[in-house]
Amino acid sequence: MRMSEEKNLLQTTRGSSNGSKLNSNNHSQTPGTTVDKTTHLLYFTDPLCVTSYTMAPAIQQLVQNENYNIQFELIMGGLIPHWDIYRNGGISTFEDMATRWMSVGKKYGTLVDGTVWLKDPPHSSFPPAIAYKAAQLQSRSKALLFYQRVQHMIFVDNLNISRWEIIRQAAEECELDSDQLKLDMPHTARLLFEEDLIRAENYGVMGFPTLVIEKPGGKTVTLEGHHNYTELEQAVQSFVKAG
Repeated sequence: MRMSEEKNLLQTTRGSSNGSKLNSNNHSQTPGTTVDKTTHLLYFTDPLCVTSYTMAPAIQQLVQNENYNIQFELIMGGLIPHWDIYRNGGISTFEDMATRWMSVGKKYGTLVDGTVWLKDPPHSSFPPAIAYKAAQLQSRSKALLFYQRVQHMIFVDNLNISRWEIIRQAAEECELDSDQLKLDMPHTARLLFEEDLIRAENYGVMGFPTLVIEKPGGKTVTLEGHHNYTELEQAVQSFVKAG
């Protein structure tokens, strides 16, 4: 599945493209009829997606809004299997990617350096994504902190998070067992990561970030691309009121 690219991520689990689209679906069962049912947010993203990184504070604010009964799930999407086969959106060189990152950061008012692509470019986004799945095996809350940390490392600190030594450093800073993480990554975590890729495909995800708002019964609305907090809240309000 080919994906297009477009700060912290969430410290709570209560419960790209430049364009933005709003799509709604009713998959199978009868939609819920009460406004107080749990609303599921499925956030399809990737550790190397700069647009997702710039949108993370808005996602965090939405999930922490106590007016909504939200259950949040971060799902890996596999943006860059390997740099040698990545060609998307006019990006074909490391210089292109560095320029892209800095441009997106400036556009959305987020500190993004981007010079990692000129100094020590990551070969793939798979290692940190698989590491996140391995971290979940130990602690879901620490896994989110780990995801925060690796994103800060690459977007701000210019550290190559596809390297094991950087992944290990992030894991240990988040009080995860790095030895166990390394053992889980090639096996159980890899399988969980592949399940995430299948979920992304099943939901028709074509780029990052993609946010699927879902209620019990199968009713969904899909937001693609960057959205600010006001846009996200309006989408959730309309979705919940529609029942």
